[in-house]
Amino acid sequence: MVSSHQYNRNIYVAMRAGAIVLACCFVFIAGVTALYSAKGVFYNPIFHWPAWIINKVLGKTIIPSSTVEFTRLNNIPDFFSLGDMIIGGIYLIAATGFTFYLACMLGGYIFGFVSDYCLTYKLGVEGARAYKKEQMVKMRLDREKKKAVSELESAQHEHWLQWKKFYKSDLSYDEWKQKILNK
Repeated sequence: MVSSHQYNRNIYVAMRAGAIVLACCFVFIAGVTALYSAKGVFYNPIFHWPAWIINKVLGKTIIPSSTVEFTRLNNIPDFFSLGDMIIGGIYLIAATGFTFYLACMLGGYIFGFVSDYCLTYKLGVEGARAYKKEQMVKMRLDREKKKAVSELESAQHEHWLQWKKFYKSDLSYDEWKQKILNK
């Protein structure tokens, strides 16, 4: 049965372009926000909660929750040792990176959601469901094919090792494949 679903190609192209622009803008804005939250301008729980918990457990402020706090504590004479400064700097870099990673992941989920909506708009509900099912079958077959190829490759490598030991040969694996297997 042929689907009678009709769609406007121009609207579909605009939706796909909008999804890409939306995801890119989200990641850019989230990245800028992550950098500004590292400076202490915005509240970021990824910076503040672990720093607060670690500092309460240790009883001393070792982990700064922003670069402003890091600079302020560093300007107090004999407050930070070199190890504390290194740990604080590594924490700020790791928290900024983790925040940006989460922003990229969320941008990917937003793009996936909008792309699914675009696919549903283009193919209709039944068509999108059939397309996704077809893609899942194709991915499963590709995965099985890669597994079979890797098993064959490992068996060939094991055979080469046995052949090399038996014939006391100095052929490399690639030379052996080319000469013996004619590949």
